[in-house]
Amino acid sequence: MGSAFIEPPTFDLASSFADSNCCSPLIFVLSPGADPMNALIRFGADMGYTGDRIQTISLGQGQGPFAANMIAQGIKDGSWIVLQNCHLAVSWMPALEKICEEVIVPASTHKDFRLWLTSYPSQDFPVTILENGVKMTNEPPKGLRSNLLRSYLNDPISDPAFFDGCSKGPIWHKMLFGLCFFHGLVQERRKFGPLGWNVPYEFNESDLRISVRQMQLFSGILLTLPRQQGGTGKSPEATVQELAADILSKLPPDFKMKEAMQRYPVIYRESMNTVLRQELIRFNRLTAVVRSTLQNLQKAIKGLVVMSADLEDVFNSMLVGKLPSVWAAKSFPSLKPLGSYVQDLILRLKFFADWLTYDAPPVFWLSGFYFTQSFLTGVLQNYARKYTIPIDTLGFSFTVTNQYFNHPSMLENAPAVPEYPIISASAKRASVASVTLMQTTKTRPADHFGDFTKPDDGAYVSGLFLEGARWDPIEDRLAESKPKILFDSIPVVCVFC
Repeated sequence: MGSAFIEPPTFDLASSFADSNCCSPLIFVLSPGADPMNALIRFGADMGYTGDRIQTISLGQGQGPFAANMIAQGIKDGSWIVLQNCHLAVSWMPALEKICEEVIVPASTHKDFRLWLTSYPSQDFPVTILENGVKMTNEPPKGLRSNLLRSYLNDPISDPAFFDGCSKGPIWHKMLFGLCFFHGLVQERRKFGPLGWNVPYEFNESDLRISVRQMQLFSGILLTLPRQQGGTGKSPEATVQELAADILSKLPPDFKMKEAMQRYPVIYRESMNTVLRQELIRFNRLTAVVRSTLQNLQKAIKGLVVMSADLEDVFNSMLVGKLPSVWAAKSFPSLKPLGSYVQDLILRLKFFADWLTYDAPPVFWLSGFYFTQSFLTGVLQNYARKYTIPIDTLGFSFTVTNQYFNHPSMLENAPAVPEYPIISASAKRASVASVTLMQTTKTRPADHFGDFTKPDDGAYVSGLFLEGARWDPIEDRLAESKPKILFDSIPVVCVFC
């Protein structure tokens, strides 16, 4: 009869796609041990559907309206919409059936639009969608040979750049074969059920994929070995040298406290001058420690000075992307890794450099202060001294505005830190490398703060977040968090006494 009748055919999405049209959904009937998503993503890339042209969503609690909006947008622009795990959204299936019958019609649907559905067999799945759609299933292969073939035909092993990407080619190929062979064995053992296992587990393609990727990561161990031991990549010393030089190049000069005292003297009715001076002193101490340790570390790597215990701790921390304990002892509270911490530090320095250069900003970046309590105390002191009221009798009141503010300290080549989700237009014209502490001009660009002006009493603050809730700008009150949103930003808040 020939191999065509006794060997299972390879999973071919192209033929199923050719049988479909814009109004007929393509349905993956899932089975244990098989996951078609990677094949679909790869097929979409081959067809030119990447980025926003192919959108996926896993159905579940509260995801139905989002899926409906995605379908409505896809009908207009001709993108592919993938709805995963339809069997988990039983209550939304009637709505999906109605969309397929009344919304996805030839007259109003883009010819390139495709609706992809994945679901385990379910009695609640709409029959009309099954009848009108193109149905596919990708069951795990039977037999050790078929399993091996499937493993070698799937991503990432099928990618020549991955398969031949190791300098030790023969050894790497043997390791891949051994892993695929073991995967085929455990796949075949599923026919015995839980026999031999503590807990039944469906070994599928994603398990093989992550195992292959982890095995590839072992080559990264060479990066932490001294070059004399045969490592083909950079030595740890060279890596830390480059990182130290990069941080030093981005670190601005220390604030000039003498000039700061001349511009912002300590006066009775303006406590913010004292707050600014204290913040500059704290950040100068921090940057001095960072700069001195990095410079000494560079000398120690070259053998010019002795590698002390503190320098060795900085070396080891930088090698793994961790904040050195020597810096943390002089730093503001932070749980960020090293890269994000340095970027956050540069943004904070830029914020206070702008304050020092121009004037106190109309909107204060509250989360950018080293010691936030001093700022809040300064607000209380200004009010108490202005109206001659004992400060211990005052408290705070808050008003949430309807405007979100993105501080000018957010720069185009700086990271998108959580405090500022969007970069303002004026900030995009700034540069980390050109932080100037004392400028001749004292006029702040007009578009930095938009309509915000300094209030008569209190202060505007930004950079606050809510966890477990969100701010509803329409109802002007707290509301329940949206599904799968861990925290949400708050508009500018007016803090007054």
